[in-house]
Amino acid sequence: MCSEFTEAIASAQPGFDFVSAHFRCEENLYSQENPTGYVNFGSAQNYLHSQTLADLLASTHFDAEDVHYQSFAGTADCRAAIAAYLSDLANESTSHTGQNVHVTADQIIVGNGIISVLEALAIALLDPDEKVLVPTPVFPGLVNALRLRVPSDVHFLHTRPEDDFRLTPELLERELALQASNQRIRAVLLCSPGNPIGQVFSHEQLKRFLAVAKRHGCALIVDEIYAGSCFEGVEFVSALRLSDDDLYVLGGLSKDFGFAGFATGWLHGTNPDVMRAVAKQAHFFRLPAPVQRVIQQVLSPGYRKPFLAAHQQMLTQRYETAGRALADAGVPIASSDAGLCVWLDLRAHLPEADQASELELYQYLLDEHRVHISPSSGFLTPHRGFYRICFSHEQSLLAEGLRRIRTGLASWSAEAVSAA
Repeated sequence: MCSEFTEAIASAQPGFDFVSAHFRCEENLYSQENPTGYVNFGSAQNYLHSQTLADLLASTHFDAEDVHYQSFAGTADCRAAIAAYLSDLANESTSHTGQNVHVTADQIIVGNGIISVLEALAIALLDPDEKVLVPTPVFPGLVNALRLRVPSDVHFLHTRPEDDFRLTPELLERELALQASNQRIRAVLLCSPGNPIGQVFSHEQLKRFLAVAKRHGCALIVDEIYAGSCFEGVEFVSALRLSDDDLYVLGGLSKDFGFAGFATGWLHGTNPDVMRAVAKQAHFFRLPAPVQRVIQQVLSPGYRKPFLAAHQQMLTQRYETAGRALADAGVPIASSDAGLCVWLDLRAHLPEADQASELELYQYLLDEHRVHISPSSGFLTPHRGFYRICFSHEQSLLAEGLRRIRTGLASWSAEAVSAA
């Protein structure tokens, strides 16, 4: 006996499994002591600050009251620390106009990761069979939050390789107008910075995205989990500057600050009814009080400001290193503004522009050259032959992984010529 949910999961079309691929690599990682281990370029995990994070955890003070029940939607101190950080983040942009943004603790809900908080927001915003428009390529975990366990669904807006996979307000307007008569789209989800493309939207773009969404009766949800991972010379503008009751902003610690294992996420919103509905669900995604203590430490100005400055410098160096190595190997990449990854164009290496060929090259690089990169089929785009690699690693490991990609592609091409 099983439920309809179980039957739907069992009959679903299999896609690229990020989770099993990640843990296959993590069980046998490359190191100088284990030179035949895997290089894991497939997971968007920040490996740049391991010792710094260990030192922070060792110095974090936990209190006896942490063993007792706390507010399910986040402790007052934790929400205040997040509000102060978001206020600074929103006001750091040099190109913004208008008054400074002041985020308050009562506008914040804390949870065990963005996915959980986004799911609760979808339940609060959407009736059964209503949809969220999601541009692709996109990290599939966000899509699972919107349709795996909730009665809402997703409508994809597929950006194109010829546009460097960039989303514009014009594309959003066109798609919403096209779907107006036959789709019940009630929200739009954007990521800025994006994953895997790394696009960062300007203030003007964000204003226009919000205007387009509201004109079509949609809320706008913006995922800013990579807000602190812009490359040097790129200005991040937070959607918090728009200040609208139909706007919801997501964030967390896992990417910029390297705390993936702590599964921290938050939601900012000013619509009292929706935020109350999300908070009512917090029993299902509450964050342990000791983790909230860590959030307060990480987001304290004395820690986060020098940390993020060093992070930006290191990330920019890794991005430039990866870009040069891939260019030398003749591999085109999409231009990027931010993030832990880069989007490769390997269409020239595929015998056919289909999923079977894409996965065959992926498996070859994984099995024969012990390097894990994520194929485009995992990011819900119809365009095959693209792959994401994550470069937020120590320099020697990054160099080794790039070497494996280069030699792997060369041997793959040589085998193809030989077979022909």
